[in-house]
Amino acid sequence: MDCEREVNVPVVCTLDWCNTRMSVIQAGNAAVPYKRCITEFPNIAQMYFQSIGAHVQIDVISGSSEAFVPALYDCCVDCVETGGTLMRNNLVEKAIIMESQMVLIARNQTEELLPFCTRVQQALTNI
Repeated sequence: MDCEREVNVPVVCTLDWCNTRMSVIQAGNAAVPYKRCITEFPNIAQMYFQSIGAHVQIDVISGSSEAFVPALYDCCVDCVETGGTLMRNNLVEKAIIMESQMVLIARNQTEELLPFCTRVQQALTNI
């Protein structure tokens, strides 16, 4: 499921690499009330903030949304893997919206893609 676009996509295989979570990120010392959010994932952000009853202005950017927190935005919604970038920039995860993982998708799932999946998994293991 592509949660941002709200569409079901055929998953060929799950890749055991780069498990992440979608989180609300703020400065380490920031108060929780959210007013302005920057993100690459506006639909996920909107659904989350609505679910907690928060009225938040959501602006869209492509890449490095955490660079604008806290100077221009109260928070961002972004993918977090290890949290290293957050720690280096005095940012923290205030809420985990969802867990996510890397998958290989295709228009049509066919048997001939399975050997390819195996090769991709092996290549990722060697990284």
